[in-house]
Amino acid sequence: MTRSDFLNTTRTPRRLRPLAGVLVGALVSGLAVVGIAAPASAATGDVTSATLDWGVKASWRGYVAGFGGTVTPSDGASTDPAYRWSTSGTGAYDEATGAASVSFGGAVEWKVPAHGIDIVLSDPELDLASDGTGTLSFDYVDPTGATGSGVFATLSTSGATVTHDGGVANYSGVAATAAAAMTAVFGGSYAVGTALDAVSFTLPYELAPVASATSTVLTASPSGTSALGAEVVFTASVSPAADGQVQFFDGGAALGDPVATTAGVAELRTSGLGVGDHSVTAEFTPADSSLYLGSTSEPVTQTVTDASGVPDAPTSTTLAVAPAAPVVAGTASSLTATVTSTEGTPTGSVEFFSIAAGQSARVSLGTAPVTNGIATLPATLSAGGHTFAAVFTATGAFEGSEAVTAANYGVVDTADAASCAPGTSARTVDGVSATWAYSAYSTDWVKSATGDIAVDGQDFVLSGGVASYDADCTVIEFSGSLRVLAYPTMGGFWIDLADPTLSIAADGTGTWSADVTTVSNATPQRLVVTTVSGADVDLSATGTADVALDYASATQQGTWSAAYGDAWSNGFVLNAPSSIRSFYYKSGETPGNLRKAPAAISLAWTVTEPEQPTEPSEGGDLVWGVKSSWRSYLAAFGGTTTASNGASVNADGLFVFTQADTGEYDATTGVGSIDYQGAVRFVNPSHGFDIAFANPTVTLDGTGSAVLSAETSTNDTAGLTSLSRVDLAVLDLPTPTGTDPITWSAVPATFEPVLQPDGWNQYAGQSADPVTFSYGSSVVPPVVQPTLSVTGLGTVAQGETLTVQGSGFEAGQLLGVVVHSEPVTLPSVEVPAGGAFTITWVVPADFEVGAHSLDVTGPDGTVSIGFTVTAATATVVSTGPDSATAPAAQPSCVAQTVTGATLNWGVKESFRSYIVGPIAKGSISTSGVADNGSSYGWSDGSGSVNAVDTLGRVSFSGSVHFTGHGGQLDLTVSNPRIQLSGPNSASLIADLSSKELSGGTVNVSAAIATLSLSAGGSSTSGGVLRWSDVPATLTAAGASAFGGFYSAGAALDPVSFSLPLGATTACDSSTDGALASTGRDTSGVAGEIVIALVLLLTGGAFLVARRRGTVRTQG
Repeated sequence: MTRSDFLNTTRTPRRLRPLAGVLVGALVSGLAVVGIAAPASAATGDVTSATLDWGVKASWRGYVAGFGGTVTPSDGASTDPAYRWSTSGTGAYDEATGAASVSFGGAVEWKVPAHGIDIVLSDPELDLASDGTGTLSFDYVDPTGATGSGVFATLSTSGATVTHDGGVANYSGVAATAAAAMTAVFGGSYAVGTALDAVSFTLPYELAPVASATSTVLTASPSGTSALGAEVVFTASVSPAADGQVQFFDGGAALGDPVATTAGVAELRTSGLGVGDHSVTAEFTPADSSLYLGSTSEPVTQTVTDASGVPDAPTSTTLAVAPAAPVVAGTASSLTATVTSTEGTPTGSVEFFSIAAGQSARVSLGTAPVTNGIATLPATLSAGGHTFAAVFTATGAFEGSEAVTAANYGVVDTADAASCAPGTSARTVDGVSATWAYSAYSTDWVKSATGDIAVDGQDFVLSGGVASYDADCTVIEFSGSLRVLAYPTMGGFWIDLADPTLSIAADGTGTWSADVTTVSNATPQRLVVTTVSGADVDLSATGTADVALDYASATQQGTWSAAYGDAWSNGFVLNAPSSIRSFYYKSGETPGNLRKAPAAISLAWTVTEPEQPTEPSEGGDLVWGVKSSWRSYLAAFGGTTTASNGASVNADGLFVFTQADTGEYDATTGVGSIDYQGAVRFVNPSHGFDIAFANPTVTLDGTGSAVLSAETSTNDTAGLTSLSRVDLAVLDLPTPTGTDPITWSAVPATFEPVLQPDGWNQYAGQSADPVTFSYGSSVVPPVVQPTLSVTGLGTVAQGETLTVQGSGFEAGQLLGVVVHSEPVTLPSVEVPAGGAFTITWVVPADFEVGAHSLDVTGPDGTVSIGFTVTAATATVVSTGPDSATAPAAQPSCVAQTVTGATLNWGVKESFRSYIVGPIAKGSISTSGVADNGSSYGWSDGSGSVNAVDTLGRVSFSGSVHFTGHGGQLDLTVSNPRIQLSGPNSASLIADLSSKELSGGTVNVSAAIATLSLSAGGSSTSGGVLRWSDVPATLTAAGASAFGGFYSAGAALDPVSFSLPLGATTACDSSTDGALASTGRDTSGVAGEIVIALVLLLTGGAFLVARRRGTVRTQG
């Protein structure tokens, strides 16, 4: 059948709708027994004129539109809204349970000629179960022209909006995820489980009418007693006199067929009652259940006597249980007893019993009547193992009999043990490692791992775990996955555990859980793999611990094996492939069974002790972060924050100042000032500021408000050398807590209208970070450690001025100052009030280039600071007879060699995924480059850098090779170079080699990305310049290299690199802005070469897509 034939053919429903059959059948079954036709009107729950709206997926619609595709609705479908499939759906809906089964018409065809794509979906079918889950199925034509039908989406009404209004059910926002047919027809672009557009539908349905109650009265003639074989007449009278039928019962067994009523009366004549007592009832079923309700009479006892002395006939009973074990706890099982006799069909009842695994006592499950030799009892069984007994008790001339099952019937409690979670004040420990052998039974299995999990022999080694803990709970989370493949020769039965987590409560109980997938179930399920008991893990100090995992008696006996309760967690075992499920529970005393227990987990961790204050304060303190955006800015652009003179920075990055022994606060009136001691300095040489604030004071007026002031830098570069007190913020005070100290917590603060220095005026009038401060009556000033700092990057050229700032020194002390390595004694410094001072020294023109230090010595010892001297800048000397005195030379370039540089870059994550995905079906290989999974690592880079101006170039060797589409896509990125062009920007240059459609090769060199240095992390330590996570943006030449898949300006993977600085070297065009090169090395790619590469990655790739008939999308 052609695609046009398919679209123009009137299609019929693919299968009988099960729910519709059940609903309608329940309504008309009573009529069918006596041959009365169902009414012509609609039955309760019948759905007509239903509508269905589903847009498939927004990214799919965007892809079709973006590549010039078309969307064509037909058979009643429309594209507004995208897409309305039908307004005339029919089927059935159960308002009580929410179950539905509805068929719709309509078809939608998508064509993308440029990619050879043509897909048709039509005639959707909606199925909803009572638990809110469901499916959405379609007939389809795939890009190859093949037709079929299948489930395209799995549905969940959890979280959806559902209303009922006058017989109309409205569902909107029903969550949809991709099913197998979606993945297949759309070329693998949407994996099973991918979130799709939400589904909405409206189901008009027939409401149930209100029926009238009836009553049934039963009489017998002769009444009370009759002889064996004598006829007894039972008469049932129904009021009101409704049409219908009456079924007579002897106990639970039916007496004959149903009898139709005449004027509300039904009569049964029988001479087949056996000897003994009979409890007879009459059950009325109306012909029209919408008009009348059924009713059952009170029982009438009829006693049959026999004096013949004939012995009772022997019977035999067999017993069967369904469904087959194992079954999940809460699932209804069915016990069926079959009673036979050579003397006829026995009548009577069967009582069913359960015998728990390991027990002998019988527990009654209930009694069922024997009808035509069969008694059936539904039962919901308790968790654990069971065997069963069925005991037959006869009525009439038959003997009793019983049956007992021998096989264990396992009922599985799949409820996972609860996993604890630490509170919001939990502490963390990074870098936790673990070793896990899985089990002794797995010694001969094949083991593999990804992410932060590796395999060492037969052990899994988990690293980089992050632990959170408090007094109630410890949780350790690992990233990565581990796989066990049990005996590959048996058929490849594997289990994956992804992102495992160990949770341990204060009482030592816990869980070892993971996202579990198996060869038979690819949908991840978060399951408890095993539980934990008796664990003792103390993360407050560096240590190790072995955590034993539960196995012995971990579940109810008989759950998996009749004689044992030793098993991994039930939910995990049930999810294991049935062929290897027995590897996870004990079923005997063989050596293999004794090795099935999960191995213990061996943990190791290192705790870095926080630096303790030299002497704790007995008074209050002030905690303030100034403004979170200011701190974020400093971190993002490589700024530094230094606390001194008694101030500190806490774990949350907030600044802590200790109460000083000055101030005039009266705790009785709540009026006065509270002084605090310490200084915080913010420096960013590349952005040219050095701002500090010190010794904050809170002044309270007793009215519920206060003012926060501090000594701040008088300008943006003054640092601690020039301070003056200004008001910083107004505080809106809450009611304080405590008495000594008195504490005001999380006080709202608003910056003053004018701030100092100018760099902070951007925050004037804005909300500041909240302030927490306290006042104590007893104050012990903290021990302040003297500190030195060098302005700038710690580098100064010969002939330039070195500036060193000191703080935390005792006022009035006389300090000696000496420069090393070649000792130079500088003028002594007398420490002024406040303990801060500045030393300036002009470095002699012939002072030795390299690392040096400056020592400050006083009565309490010596404090040192290091700095680096670089070569002097050039000067201009005029010797001509007409020359005037030459002006002072401007600073010239100072460059340093770079060796041992590193570069980490992943190119682009979506491009890597495309290469190895189901469309390109390619591979990625490296040469001289480390493959780190999510990035590629180049090393041993070399070049030169002007660190002062952030100029220079560093080159790397090695390549990454991408191939796909059977070799038609062949691209190599090699020999990258980092070109620094200033403090904020750089370029990434690379050699590109690509295969032409004609078979030849083109080789080019291009600047493929621009780097925003200011938006990444940066640091300088130990003579190494480092940038991390620097955003990379695709250039026009780079966009061409990727065949137009990504536009210029698209974000690539971030770049990280480190540049170790060495000896000084001559400047060149890359390190001296005045000599900048105008060459073509970084200018882009020649037009004809770009065209060849574009053709390869567009035309060539699209030809492949057309030939294979697959859908191609790129993220």
